[in-house]
Amino acid sequence: MASEAILIQVPFADDLRKFTFRSLDKLVSKKGEIIKKHPHIPTEEQMAAMDKFVDAMDLMDADKDEEGYAPPNLIAKIEHLT
Repeated sequence: MASEAILIQVPFADDLRKFTFRSLDKLVSKKGEIIKKHPHIPTEEQMAAMDKFVDAMDLMDADKDEEGYAPPNLIAKIEHLT
């Protein structure tokens, strides 16, 4: 049986950063007014498109696609490429 080693790069604690981002669904003006429509606020159509995009990337219920990449077969493909 052949032994294999896999190199995984792990970040140092100094490499991890905590970022806080503003809300995407509302903006607050300098006067404190809530702005509902703005070019930086996604529309309902854009939100629905992103929801559909994220749902399409979900692999939890994936059986097999046209190329045969099922979750159990994916590991075999990775081992074959190394």
